[in-house]
Amino acid sequence: MLLGTYFDITWLAGVCASYIAWLYTPWACEKLLILPVALWLCKKLFKKSEKTQLQIQTMLDEAKSDFNKIFRRRNSK
Repeated sequence: MLLGTYFDITWLAGVCASYIAWLYTPWACEKLLILPVALWLCKKLFKKSEKTQLQIQTMLDEAKSDFNKIFRRRNSK
């Protein structure tokens, strides 16, 4: 959004502003999209760091657990 505003690219500023507004809506699933990409990048960029790999695996396990809780709660209704 900063580049669109600075260089007076109106379509870029408009798209960025719309995306930012969408992120603040209750039905935005941004985390569901960003989390897998971030985990993949960390695995590729920090292959040799055991501490980072352990943290990534812990985060992934927690995310799977949370997803399963939500899925079970949704199916029980």
